[in-house]
Amino acid sequence: MNKRLLSFIIAIAFTFITALGCFSDISVSASTIELTDYDYENAEKVLGAICPGFPLIDEEVTSDAKLTTRAEFVAAVAMAMNVEVTSGVETPFSDVDAKNPYASAIKYAAGAGLISTVDLFYPDTPITYSQAMKIVMIAAGYGEKAEYMGGYPTGYLRVAREAGVGQNLGMNGTEYITHAQATQIVFDVAVCDMMEITSYGDSYDYSVTEGKNILSTYHKIYMALGVVESNQNTALTNAESIGGDNIIVIDGETFFAPDCENFIGKSVRVFYGDDNANTVIVAYECGNKAYSYTNEDLLKISGYNLTVTPSVGTKDIRYSLEADYSVIYNGKFYGSADYNSVINPASGSVTLIDNDDNNQIDVIIVKDIEYGVIGSVNEFDEKIYDKYKKNGTINLSDSSIKYFAS
Repeated sequence: MNKRLLSFIIAIAFTFITALGCFSDISVSASTIELTDYDYENAEKVLGAICPGFPLIDEEVTSDAKLTTRAEFVAAVAMAMNVEVTSGVETPFSDVDAKNPYASAIKYAAGAGLISTVDLFYPDTPITYSQAMKIVMIAAGYGEKAEYMGGYPTGYLRVAREAGVGQNLGMNGTEYITHAQATQIVFDVAVCDMMEITSYGDSYDYSVTEGKNILSTYHKIYMALGVVESNQNTALTNAESIGGDNIIVIDGETFFAPDCENFIGKSVRVFYGDDNANTVIVAYECGNKAYSYTNEDLLKISGYNLTVTPSVGTKDIRYSLEADYSVIYNGKFYGSADYNSVINPASGSVTLIDNDDNNQIDVIIVKDIEYGVIGSVNEFDEKIYDKYKKNGTINLSDSSIKYFAS
């Protein structure tokens, strides 16, 4: 399985000669983050959790339909940079008074050089894609390079593409952007690698450090991407979990991640805090291909091939299995070689997961559900006894057992 975690730092250094603006030898590739995995919902989930009150999250209006104003976008970028957004602050613009709810963000953006300090800001005017790109790329430290590469708008659009910002939106620069598109842009820049001046003198040294971005710099929030190889109940290679309750492991690194145990065997992206426990703030699946079947479908493994005979239709479906594929049966690693005895539950489901996009199944998740009727409950022993089944006992203290009312 192709497991990966963005936990390393690589510095790419270059020199900018003050008089000549020498960027000709600089090649800043797009971030290793796979931006095409992202979508608006996950961008909103991350920014909403890290930036309470994020202004582009709509509860009543569809975000794909509502245009973003210049003031809203500046406020969103400022929040991503951990600026408190309030009114009651004087700004350098005659059309933005202290009553504006985004006054502090607008003042900050002007002071940080994200926007020009001319007389008028036009806070309620919709912002264009090009204008948004200029703001975010300056925020990420790419302003000098953008100017060298043609200035506004061409240079900013070029460096944005190189850094992987907005590349999945398919916009050319003159369009107004919706709340959904603006959220995507702010998210992209918040996780792209920043460009920094590292030394001064007769020349400026700039560097791009992989993994150092707006979220890590201003919020001490970091990101990891990889396959969950262990949770509190099991590992992918044996039945013993690594760590305790609410612990998941991604490529050998442990994270405290409540409510994430169902990610076992899946590729996930997690955002976690700067503490000893690596406490996860937001997590979501990304880059997985999942194929689900019910107990009415017939599955059979032969070597490294799996054949499904669907209950509906007559054509078999065939899958290739990864050489080190795993079977998780009711939340636990299944170590027997006789997988065919468990992949056809009498009641339940089977999910096949390709977690590295190589068209081979890495993990088979089997949920074998047994139904019963409660006959009695022993509160002292924490056990439930089935009314009709002689051996139908549920131990409530066993965290690997999931039970629900039906």
